[in-house]
Amino acid sequence: WVPMFCAWGVTMGSNNVDVLMRPWKSHENIKTLHFRPDEDKKFDFWHSYRRNDDICKDSEGANNDDGASSTEQEQTSSSSILMIVEVEDIVVDLNSSAAVEPIISSAVKEAGLTKLSIKVLGANSGNEEGGAYVLVYILQEGYVLARVWPERKFIALDLLLWTHFHKQDDAKANILKALGNNSDEEKDSSLSYRIVTGGKFGSMTWKEDADNVGPPPLKSKLCTVSTYEKEPRDNPITQDDTDNVLIEGISLIQSEDDAVAVICGNNKGPCRAQDVLAKAGASVTPVWTCPTLQDDANDFDLVRMYGCEMETLMRLREIASDADGNGKISGIVIDQDVPFAMGQILHKVFSSAGQRKELLSNEYVIIETSLIPNANESTSSSWRRALLDMFRTDFVQFSPAYCAEVFFHNNAEGSSLELGVFSTGDDAFFSHLVAAIENIEATTNLAPDVRYVKNGVNNYLAEFKPKERFSDSDYKEMNEDDSANAHKSKKAHYLMGGQSVLQFQSSTDDEEEDEDQVPISCARIKDALQRSLTVMNGAGMDDADIQEYEDAKMGKGCVVVALWSGGNAIMLWDGQTGVDLNVFTNSESIEVHDAFADNLMKYIPSLKLRLRDDQPRGVGAS
Repeated sequence: WVPMFCAWGVTMGSNNVDVLMRPWKSHENIKTLHFRPDEDKKFDFWHSYRRNDDICKDSEGANNDDGASSTEQEQTSSSSILMIVEVEDIVVDLNSSAAVEPIISSAVKEAGLTKLSIKVLGANSGNEEGGAYVLVYILQEGYVLARVWPERKFIALDLLLWTHFHKQDDAKANILKALGNNSDEEKDSSLSYRIVTGGKFGSMTWKEDADNVGPPPLKSKLCTVSTYEKEPRDNPITQDDTDNVLIEGISLIQSEDDAVAVICGNNKGPCRAQDVLAKAGASVTPVWTCPTLQDDANDFDLVRMYGCEMETLMRLREIASDADGNGKISGIVIDQDVPFAMGQILHKVFSSAGQRKELLSNEYVIIETSLIPNANESTSSSWRRALLDMFRTDFVQFSPAYCAEVFFHNNAEGSSLELGVFSTGDDAFFSHLVAAIENIEATTNLAPDVRYVKNGVNNYLAEFKPKERFSDSDYKEMNEDDSANAHKSKKAHYLMGGQSVLQFQSSTDDEEEDEDQVPISCARIKDALQRSLTVMNGAGMDDADIQEYEDAKMGKGCVVVALWSGGNAIMLWDGQTGVDLNVFTNSESIEVHDAFADNLMKYIPSLKLRLRDDQPRGVGAS
């Protein structure tokens, strides 16, 4: 028999919200079946957490991968953003293209885009009323293609920009508003998504556009000292702060009966961790570093190491046997003066599964604190972090087995405090950790920075029987209770056609025929499209109206538009080696679009199909 492991997970992130420390916000009127929001159980589904330091690196003057940055002097690649918009339940009368054309034209102009040409094709390309039609707006920054079905009160809109990408959302909003589409999210009857396609070289604003593509290169709020609105203090971090962190950190040990051992430094000096915890009322017992271990010695012989291991093991056994509860150790505190060699001894002692079972409770916590002189350098405590994580990865392995690293900062550059924790057996660890951090912040007025909380591997539950089971009918009943969802579920669906966005790249090969070496040009692009339509012999293809648009204001290359009764196509050449085809046909037949691609590569042999996106267009998608 092979056990079946079923698990699900959701990864959530934010560049501006600390999802661990931020207070819970309850969202009402969101119906769920299994998940039931509860402030006291908000971490029940959490497995791990980490702060993403990548967004904090190179945040100043970061480059992007979309062709260039403002520091580059030559454009190396180009891109466009094609927004697909399905607009339903349009209020404006769509029967006359002559009436609709200026509405969309004004909306585009209001968004700051420049119209160069307009093309209309359809049953009512004049003032007369009739069936479906197409409006094509050639812009200095891209194009807008509107496929209009008056009887369905529906427009399938393509909004493509190869420059001034930031104006795309405004253009969409203006068009929807002008058409009478409801802007209320609950009643909005439009659907939109984006596709990244090839663009144009030679745009006058390509440097500005390169900086505007992708996430802005701004330092995240999470890269600052604190994500809390309360400002941390300015005065330096002291040893008293370390003591307060330790006192609050000990609250993570949930057992009150089992023993707590403090691993101390050399027995010739004080053990501050023991003194602080004892003064705070905690019952702790010291385990001193072996006298034979010296901080600066790197040549420990096996005899001394083995002797120290046995001495430490015997001391831990004494502590466990004196415990009031189960005769186990439920907490270990590592003092900041403990040397690396003693860390090696601890690792050796607890590497034995038998000794862990003998000494440690089923639920135990290991805590270490360090005062780090430079907030950006934590190598002095690296071995402590490595030791704690070994308990998670090598010793316990299975969840709940949490390893957490938390830093505390003041408002000035300089030292910081580190709290390292390993905890096993505590299903509510996240809640306990957050409570401890909040208490530390209140006591010290230092800003917390939770770097990560790592968990062990999910457990396999044999003969698992879920407490609740849900069927499709449960979800259906829940949706039907919502009038808005019920309305959407009853909405009619009409397929109006199929669309493909094909991206080609021209590659020159010396071994290919001479015809392949002919450079791409606007004339060649137009000829290839015309020849493809002729040989395909589809509905109205041989009578297609083909127009070429080439203007220096648009950048290099050109746009070729083909309109026929059964569909439309727009080819975009970037001025170098990239060619894109946006084709729509009234039927969703994928074979027609395949033929388009094959014919174009036949008439321009250097073209190779690189990317392809296929999608249906129609009513009911929103």
